[in-house]
Amino acid sequence: MAPRKPVALDPSTGRHQNLQAGDTLTTPDSLPYLTTDAQFLLVEGLECSQNGSNPQYVDLTAGKAAIDVQGVRYTVTSAAFTKRLNAAWAIGTNAGGLLTGSSFPASTTLHCYVMRRRSNGVVDHGFHTSATQTTFTDGSSNVWDLRLHMSLLTDATQMVPIDQNGNEVTFRTPYSDVSTGIPTTATLYTLSVPTGIALKAKLDVFWGRQSSTGNLYFWLSDPASPDLTITTSVFNGYSSAFATTPAAFITASVPYVVGTNTSAQVRCKANAVSGVNTQLLTRGYFHPRGGNPTVAQTVVLNNGFTYVGYYAGNAPGSPSTGATWRELDSSGLPLMDWYWDGSTWKSLAIFKASWGSTSTGISANSIYYDGIPLNNNYDIYAEAASILLNSSSLTSTAYWTAQFSYITKNTSTVNNLGSAVSNQSGTNSVFALSTVTLNTLITFANFGLFRLNITKVSTPGNLIYAAAVSYRYSRP
Repeated sequence: MAPRKPVALDPSTGRHQNLQAGDTLTTPDSLPYLTTDAQFLLVEGLECSQNGSNPQYVDLTAGKAAIDVQGVRYTVTSAAFTKRLNAAWAIGTNAGGLLTGSSFPASTTLHCYVMRRRSNGVVDHGFHTSATQTTFTDGSSNVWDLRLHMSLLTDATQMVPIDQNGNEVTFRTPYSDVSTGIPTTATLYTLSVPTGIALKAKLDVFWGRQSSTGNLYFWLSDPASPDLTITTSVFNGYSSAFATTPAAFITASVPYVVGTNTSAQVRCKANAVSGVNTQLLTRGYFHPRGGNPTVAQTVVLNNGFTYVGYYAGNAPGSPSTGATWRELDSSGLPLMDWYWDGSTWKSLAIFKASWGSTSTGISANSIYYDGIPLNNNYDIYAEAASILLNSSSLTSTAYWTAQFSYITKNTSTVNNLGSAVSNQSGTNSVFALSTVTLNTLITFANFGLFRLNITKVSTPGNLIYAAAVSYRYSRP
């Protein structure tokens, strides 16, 4: 009798599949799962470094990552791997790692992918010059699903040596990329960081001047952000502008993190002071390990609901209604979760401005104010207001009213949002709840404080109350 071939259960079909040479059995981690928001774009470990014996080999630490497979999200677990950058891809550790080409790609960017074979869930790794690959078909016609998790540089002979810690990459030897006089018009400068994907570059910024006339204002920015005119007010409002006071031959330096475009460029300019010079020393970069920031990650859940999510520092373009976006800060850490309502991004979280009386209540007209817990140039979308009222001796002519409003920033202007009235039909209002739908967008430029104005009409009893305005943050 011929020996039986080893088999494995294909998680995507539930059928048994023959294993091929070099395959390993998958763990339960390879089964599809319903993600939480934090797990949605999971990457753990899988950190890259130059191999200690061969500088054209890449070592990857053990780890796990979430991968989309035809609309279903899997999490795959990988042991430590070594892949070659001087040979076409082949399965297994110490084998070729190039998903395109077969010889060492000198002086370029290579994007690192964790790979899952669709037929049986086997995990491997590969490198491609494109940051937007989603599948790879090997020489045996097996289809592999790919997940981008890092991008590396090569020089003429080797993988550029780095130290990786999560999404942070530090070059063993920094690059002196820019040493030039800075013009007064916005100019793009290319850094030694990977191309094909927007990153956050880690820089040491040196600048100075030979003139002693006027203040020096120096602006370093992400090309995706607005190109603002350098003025005192701009300098006072943005941390990415630097200033020095009048003096000849003055120099200064700061560490700095700034976004790049997909061509590894940043934008730089100075004010009208002559003799302004700068040097940009590139020390490394932060990588958005969630994948290409402009490509949506899609999961079809078991109930048929399609979850579309983005994971990026900048707002994605042309999202579909209902898509979600996890906004990242300059270090690649989560800042805010958003959903697209068809016209604007609104925060998934609902915030509240709230007020309340003591147990004895209030006996006279009162005005209260409340601010917001954070301010990152977001607009405010006021959704609803509610107040729980408890009073006595109420009639149609003796009652309490509550008016919800906001104050325009830096003014005393009151803008009405909505109002509620206590029960007027009985002698007592025992914790009667009034809710007012607001659905009002307040721009960041206009919003100062929320305001609650409680007014006594005639002679009702003391008022015990708890009130709140529910709102989300909003941005285009």
